[in-house]
Amino acid sequence: MARYTLHLLLLAALFLLIPPTLFPESSLCADAGALSQSAHGDPTRVLKGCGSCHVGHGKSGTPMLPETEEEAVCCQCHGGEAKSLQSKEKGKLAGWIHLDDICREFEKPFHHPIEKRGIHQPGEILPEMNPSRPRHVECQDCHAPHQVERRMDTPFRRGTAKKETSFRDLSFEYQLCYRCHSYSANLPSDQMNKQQEFDLGNSSYHPVEGPGRNPDVPSLLPPYGTSSVINCTDCHGNNDAGGPTGPHGSLYDAILAKNYHRYDGLPESRSAYDLCYTCHNRNSILGNESFPVHYRHVVDSRISCYSCHDSHGSVRNSHLIRFNKDPRFTRVEPLPPTAGVNAGRIEYEDRGRFSGNCSLRCHGIDHNPKGY
Repeated sequence: MARYTLHLLLLAALFLLIPPTLFPESSLCADAGALSQSAHGDPTRVLKGCGSCHVGHGKSGTPMLPETEEEAVCCQCHGGEAKSLQSKEKGKLAGWIHLDDICREFEKPFHHPIEKRGIHQPGEILPEMNPSRPRHVECQDCHAPHQVERRMDTPFRRGTAKKETSFRDLSFEYQLCYRCHSYSANLPSDQMNKQQEFDLGNSSYHPVEGPGRNPDVPSLLPPYGTSSVINCTDCHGNNDAGGPTGPHGSLYDAILAKNYHRYDGLPESRSAYDLCYTCHNRNSILGNESFPVHYRHVVDSRISCYSCHDSHGSVRNSHLIRFNKDPRFTRVEPLPPTAGVNAGRIEYEDRGRFSGNCSLRCHGIDHNPKGY
């Protein structure tokens, strides 16, 4: 223990000689207290202390890291059994530790783009301030290595409540996601500002920042209720339930944890809308408990849930209704000129409990308007 303490003090002294611009926000100097309480600061797990990740002067432009690319350092322990064994043989990692192969998840077709190298700068500000800067992500954009909790299962608390995070000055998981998916100046034109979509002032939203506004949702499966709060990683995450948790990579588009058909014209099935049916009772939906023609739309006409509902939120409409969010997937269109005074309309009107009007052309049929 004394040898470990000496090693820690020597490396801390070396840190003071490095220019501050080389440090990310969560530097050892700023997080010394947090490090001593974290998994990476536990001498029974990480045997060489700071020296397990930081060496000598390190690579130029890094906070004393042995590799130029940050993820290569993380993969020394989190890159599968072979790499983990090498770290154990070098005395960096305790022999009893078993770590999931996180790095393999980034080989899946849909993943956070850590392969975009040479872009990330220590201490960069997020949300991104420069609209011309390429989109990228590094492990440390989502994880605070000096603050990671000692629980080895997941960096966030799970359940039907807001997931907390120990990441720097953030309180909840969704705030971490907003660092790249909200007001970034380089947000792609085909992506939405998620903070706006989940805003509690919207007419409707999935309950991420707080409980939803609809007190009557008969399709919800236990343990979910109208007062529940869900999290980004309840929908976005590993498609392999037995693999490492988190939105590292997935076989499904948008790093979804389960399948969700967004294209119209595909047959309804449990697997087609597995993501939706995780929280919403399929029998309730197809039994028309909340909307009298759900079955006709989803089964008979093969209209995707996505055509009518925005899975994040709707600024204007209740019940997450937002027509034609992405025309690539849907057959929903504004009413044609032949609709007379309603031509061009693509609107929804809430008329009370389980009642409303739709004005649009859907699956080739004019709703001018169509009430239920």
